Amino acid sequence: MVRLVTLKRCQRLMDEKIKSRDVRDVEADEVWGFCFKKEGHKLPEEKNAAHLGDAYCFIGMERSTKLVLAWHLGKRNRVATDTVPLETDHATVAAGRNTKAAMASVANKP
Repeated sequence: MVRLVTLKRCQRLMDEKIKSRDVRDVEADEVWGFCFKKEGHKLPEEKNAAHLGDAYCFIGMERSTKLVLAWHLGKRNRVATDTVPLETDHATVAAGRNTKAAMASVANKP
């Protein structure tokens, strides 16, 4: 419960403070990790357990200052990869073309 409240407060702070930033260049990246076990090691009955397996943190940041403009933690799917460009657009003045192109290249990695 405490972690959820803290997460919501951090998200609210980020939404309030990081919006309409004038940025020169946006960089997108992803960080892979896993919760409890890797996706390939899940048992058949765990296949649909969202809290187990691979977890990707997608990040949109300003290239020179490394200011994190947006992030999303989830599975590696279309919904997750589309979230960061939309949130980055909210955080910047006119980064839409840069973030969408960068995130598209991340989403298309094997």
